[in-house]
Amino acid sequence: MRKTKNDQGKTDYIADPASTEVLCARFYDLKTAKPIFAGADDGIVYSTFQEMAAKNKVAYDFFSTRPAELRDIKYDQTAANHNISDIACCMHKPSKLALCCTNR
Repeated sequence: MRKTKNDQGKTDYIADPASTEVLCARFYDLKTAKPIFAGADDGIVYSTFQEMAAKNKVAYDFFSTRPAELRDIKYDQTAANHNISDIACCMHKPSKLALCCTNR
C-alpha cells in the first residue's frame, strides 16, 4: 500500500505490491484487530479509508510508517544489548528472538 492523491487532489491509499513502506493504521477495532477510520465531520466509524474520506474532510494521515521505525530501533537496541550481529532472521518472529538468533 502507498499514499497518493486521487483525481480530486485528496489523500488516498492504494494497493501497491512494489511498495516497501510499512503502513500501520492509527486506529484499530479492539475486537477484530482491523483498521477503523473515524469521520471527523460526522462522528461515524468506517471500515475503509475510502468510505470515510468520501464523507469527511481528511485532516491528518490515518496510516503511519512510525511503527516500522520504532520496530527497527528496538531491533537495533536488542542486537546491541545481546551482542547479536545479524537479527534479520528475527524480523518476522520477534517473540522467538532467543531461539532464532545466535550470539556471534
